[in-house]
This record gives sequence, C-alpha cells and structure tokens, in this order.
Amino acid sequence: NAQLFANTSTDSLYNQLKTHTELALRAATEALGRRKEEMTTIKQQCTKKLEEQRISYERQLSKQNESHQSDFTRLKNETESKIKNLEIQLAERVAAQNALEKSNKEKYDSLNSQLTEKTSRIN
Repeated sequence: NAQLFANTSTDSLYNQLKTHTELALRAATEALGRRKEEMTTIKQQCTKKLEEQRISYERQLSKQNESHQSDFTRLKNETESKIKNLEIQLAERVAAQNALEKSNKEKYDSLNSQLTEKTSRIN
C-alpha cells in the first residue's frame, strides 16, 4: 500500500481522506434519516393496525353484548311468564281449596244441625 500512495502528496492524501470522510458522514446521515423514516412508517402502520384491531374487537364485543342482552331479555320474559302461570295456578288451587273448605263446612254444619235435630227428637 505504501507504493500505491508513494507518489501522492500529503495534501492530496489529506484532501482525499477528508472527501471520503465527508462522503461517509453523508452516507451515514442519509442512512440514519432513512431508518428514522422507516421507523416512523412502521410505527404509523402498527398504530393503524392496532386501531383497526381495537375497532374490530369493539364491534365483536358490541355484537356479543347485543346477543347476550337479547338472550337475557328472552329468558327474563320466559321466567316472568312462568311465574305468572304459577301464580295463576296457585290462585286457582287456593280458590278451589277455599271452595272445598266452605263446602265441607256447610256439609258439616248441615250434618251437625241434622244430628242435633234428631238427637233432640229422640230425647
């Protein structure tokens, strides 16, 4: 290598070194600038994808919520209907039981009065 630069002056070598250093610095600065741009682009793409996924997830949650709300409303209405039917059946049975008790009491009172009447005739 010494023979390669033997005929070149020191100033010329210095200027060449300076030029190469400046070019290397420019290249490094350009590469850094491009990396920054790439990172910014990647960050924007990631942010966009994240936002799209968030929106998709929120839509999915909304659909699930609507489905659960619909199921809840249906089950609530079915339960209320069953409760009303059971209340009606209970009221009918209570009314039938009361009517039977009244009928039995009337029969008892009638039989008791007949017994008292017959007992008083015998005596």
